[in-house]
Amino acid sequence: SVLLKLTPLGEEKREISKQSVIQFNKVISEHLTKEKIDNFIEVTRTITKLVNEKSIFI
Repeated sequence: SVLLKLTPLGEEKREISKQSVIQFNKVISEHLTKEKIDNFIEVTRTITKLVNEKSIFI
């Protein structure tokens, strides 16, 4: 395994990204039930699987 050390700027950018993801997840969870989120994940996984297996769009 390789250990990477971030620069101070990299650490700052990582924290900004982390907070953005946390805020995004909060807003989504306020507007969608867990069931709807789970259904969305299932649908996107199925579409991805079909595209990969059947070479759709190629």
